[in-house]
This record gives sequence, C-alpha cells and structure tokens, in this order.
Amino acid sequence: MLSPAAGRYPVTVERGTWVGVDSLPLGVYVDRKLVATVGGGQMVTMYIEEGRHSIGVGPDDGVPEALVPDNELAIDVSSTSKPILHASVASMGYGGWKLERVAQ
Repeated sequence: MLSPAAGRYPVTVERGTWVGVDSLPLGVYVDRKLVATVGGGQMVTMYIEEGRHSIGVGPDDGVPEALVPDNELAIDVSSTSKPILHASVASMGYGGWKLERVAQ
C-alpha cells in the first residue's frame, strides 16, 4: 500500500508540528487498519484501490487492541483525484487529533 501499483491511486496524509507532541507517533489508518506511523512534520503517501475508503489518524502507542483512529474522513479514491489530508492536534494538551482535507 506504500508503493505505487497498477489500479491504486495516491492519498497523502501530512502531519503538522506542535511543540511537545512532535515526538508522539501518529498512526495513519485505511479502513480502520494501521498502515503507517508518522512523526511531527512528516508525511506518508499511500496507494489505495479505487473507491470510497475511510482514512483516519490517531495515536500509535504500540498496543494493537487499543489502536483506533481519533478522527476519520471518507475519501473517494480515483484516477482523477489526489487527495491530501492534514493531521494536527485538536487542542492544547492532548485533545486528540483532527484530520482535514487540504487538496482534492
């Protein structure tokens, strides 16, 4: 999913920086499955099959049964779209993560 392949199209999740939380690993999920982890200021591009998928972000604390996204967006993936999503801390302190679309 992290390498280009026939019939798969790019979806990028970029993570902003925030003093005090940049070192916390952020999990990136596709259809509620953890597929990548990014640090502050990093991004990941995934190559996903065409169709509607749930893209989410949340803490990756290494406990598999506790890994669930804090926030998710339904994204339509196709050959004509190249969605870019931005993840950031929802509020001062740990208020969870927010995810928003910044480009289609």
